[in-house]
Amino acid sequence: MHRVSHVLRTAFAFVFFFVGGGVMSWLILPWVWLQARIRGGPEQAIRSSQTWLQGGFRFFLWVLAKLRLFRTEWPLSEGLTMSEPCVIICNHPTLLDTVTMVARYDHVICLVKQSYYDNPMFFGLSKLCGYIPAGHEGSVRGHQRMLAEALDRLQRGYTVLAFPECRRTPLWDRLPFRRGPFEIAARGGVPIVPVRITCTPRTLTREQPIHRMPLVCARYASQQLPPMTVAPGREATRAATQAVQNLLVPLPGPSQESPSLAVASP
Repeated sequence: MHRVSHVLRTAFAFVFFFVGGGVMSWLILPWVWLQARIRGGPEQAIRSSQTWLQGGFRFFLWVLAKLRLFRTEWPLSEGLTMSEPCVIICNHPTLLDTVTMVARYDHVICLVKQSYYDNPMFFGLSKLCGYIPAGHEGSVRGHQRMLAEALDRLQRGYTVLAFPECRRTPLWDRLPFRRGPFEIAARGGVPIVPVRITCTPRTLTREQPIHRMPLVCARYASQQLPPMTVAPGREATRAATQAVQNLLVPLPGPSQESPSLAVASP
């Protein structure tokens, strides 16, 4: 019976997210965006949409906690504002990482998959909040567009949030980090802020069907590590990518050393 109850509560959470996401995307955020655009211009429209989306995600996380499914180790009313534009780099253990990081950090611009960006369900959640499509796999034009838009957002004072694995970390392996977010930081002259995400026990992974997820409430934590700078150049960004990956998602066994010239604490 306990497993049946857990599956039913999880199914309810999924339905609640998609219904609430549709309402937020097509009703609430367009109204917020339009009102803020009339009063304060395009920048105010984006920031107001981000604030409302952050509030919606915090409410969803509160519902998950009440359902005894998922609980963050920080107060949901507590937000973090970065003191300067930067690129936040996170590992990606669960399906909810974007939700939790948007709820945690104020006024972030997410790099999102092109399929999510083009999905009609998430129209308001991506476009009205100023998010950036990561481009189609292997598309040089899409990659260049992503870089240009991300640099524009940094110049306008936003923080860029990225998950370089591009999909959830496997349970017993790791995925290579993409260099795109590191190139953004190097070209924009802004620091990287690594954030190590942990979820105990691991839940909502790619390998877990809904009826096989752990039956206890998952405890979710994020640890913000000291900022780093990335030197310009292909080799420097490649070394920085590997160094941050080893920091956030280490391989089993002895740690791998990465060149120290590419990443340096400011």
